[in-house]
Amino acid sequence: MKNILKLTSYIKDQWRAISLVMCLSLLIGASSAIMPLIFKRVVDDVVKATQNPSDAATKAVGASLLVLAIVYAINLILHYFNDKTSDSIRMQMLTQMRHRVFPKVSNLSVDYIERHQPGALLQRINQGIGDFNGWIWDVGNTIISTITGTAFILIIIYSKSVWMGLLFTIVLPILFFINLQKIKKTRANREEATKVFEKFNGAYTENISHLPLIKTLSAEKYAEDKIIQTSNKLMSLRLYQYKVWYRINFIRDAIGSASIMLAIVLAAFLAVQGKFTAGDLFLIIFYSRDLVNSIGPLSRFFEETSDVEISAERLVSFLEAKPELEDRADALPLVSLESIEFKNVSFHYPDNKKGAISNISFRIEGNKTLALVGPSGTGKSTITKLLLRFYAPTEGEILINGRNVSDFTADSIRQHIGMVMQDVALFNDTIEENLMIAKPGSQRSIITAAAKQAHADEFIQDLPKKYKTLVGERGVKLSGGQKQRIAIARAILKDPQLIILDEATSALDSESERLVQDGLSKLMAGRSALVIAHRLSTIMHADEILVLKGGKIAERGNHPELINKTGLYKKLFDLQSASGKVKL
Repeated sequence: MKNILKLTSYIKDQWRAISLVMCLSLLIGASSAIMPLIFKRVVDDVVKATQNPSDAATKAVGASLLVLAIVYAINLILHYFNDKTSDSIRMQMLTQMRHRVFPKVSNLSVDYIERHQPGALLQRINQGIGDFNGWIWDVGNTIISTITGTAFILIIIYSKSVWMGLLFTIVLPILFFINLQKIKKTRANREEATKVFEKFNGAYTENISHLPLIKTLSAEKYAEDKIIQTSNKLMSLRLYQYKVWYRINFIRDAIGSASIMLAIVLAAFLAVQGKFTAGDLFLIIFYSRDLVNSIGPLSRFFEETSDVEISAERLVSFLEAKPELEDRADALPLVSLESIEFKNVSFHYPDNKKGAISNISFRIEGNKTLALVGPSGTGKSTITKLLLRFYAPTEGEILINGRNVSDFTADSIRQHIGMVMQDVALFNDTIEENLMIAKPGSQRSIITAAAKQAHADEFIQDLPKKYKTLVGERGVKLSGGQKQRIAIARAILKDPQLIILDEATSALDSESERLVQDGLSKLMAGRSALVIAHRLSTIMHADEILVLKGGKIAERGNHPELINKTGLYKKLFDLQSASGKVKL
């Protein structure tokens, strides 16, 4: 329950409304328990009127029926207001939790995102929120009324027969204990099923997202087999859970049915002795079934509570995940980015994956371009992640304007940095929205001007809906060159002081590369730049080039200096010159 209680802090604004629903539910439980009592009176009055017909007896029957109708009407009205209020509150709670959980998503560390499937995370969030809200709804609508009704019924039964009251006082805890055993025996199984279900949703989402790649590789059968394997494991876990439940449910139902039968026999015996009326017999039949059946909702609630605690625990673990880096309490906003310096910086990923760097030092000043080259996995992208404050150096320090990077808030640092990457990230939205995210609220004229500078307006005007055209999932409706020009326009719109280009022109045809290169030239004019490239033709004019090998700087200098050395840079340059990738 501790994790469910933790989640209640997200809906504290709704507790007054929830209390109203609980009060209505309590009244519903009381009125539902009273109805069989009034029905007993109707039966007794009818029997009396049958045995001794008279106007008074007939009026008594009419009065009893009127009372029964009034209670039914009150119960109906209470149900109406309870349903109307609870559904409204439930939707408000659901929306409120979504609003409060999403900022946590946007504040997650890059490392956390890289270690989890997006689909699995989405399933964890949605299931956690949905299960918790369903649990609150059950408390307000079902459990309060059930407990209230059960308490009223027990009191009435005790007033009719102490022995019958003792019977149910003994039986109900036994039935409840049996249900608790069902929960206990399947908890580990249900925890595993929750994890597998998250994995299933994660794999399903990835397969949909990467469907073009799967089709290109003719890997439909392979992807399908993986999904089926996970689905079968989930089915196996659920079937084991149901097997345990059915066996225990049979024992519970057998004991419940026996107690109902025993109560009816006892009531019939008392009726024969003249101690119970016909109405009392009907009352016991109704109440004994209601008491035993009340264990169903209560036990299901405890089962659901156990399941909700599992999903709440996974949601809470997500909500309590600490960012890899948090701003210091005294961190200041960065007003202007004048220089960046790496001083003997080393970094190792927690899981020792490729990309670690060791003893890296360099400086980027205004209007200067620094280039990073080298084989894959040598730490080029790691340097950009450190610069963007996704990670902190293991050793050494990063300085901005001569001060440690931790002196400034991460968000203010990123506001001064623009990126154009090889794999352009686009949302499944319009071109306009994909541009506006760089500078929300921008007027169309400003967006169009940025697009024109990036040579993006040329192809946008040819699209059916122009800037209102949907780009598809990850921009699948656009070509590689078009996506790159959208990314450049976005960076121009942001107007940063430092540009990071990560393989921005790789895998483009000649015409697209020409347009992209021209857009990049306009973007870089008057700005500092950090360029990562395999095509050496794109960095020949850089002010300084760092050649990385094994996470260390193997060579450094400008193009003329490095080309005159017999090192890795010259080797790469000669290979690309021979293949035509470097135009001399």
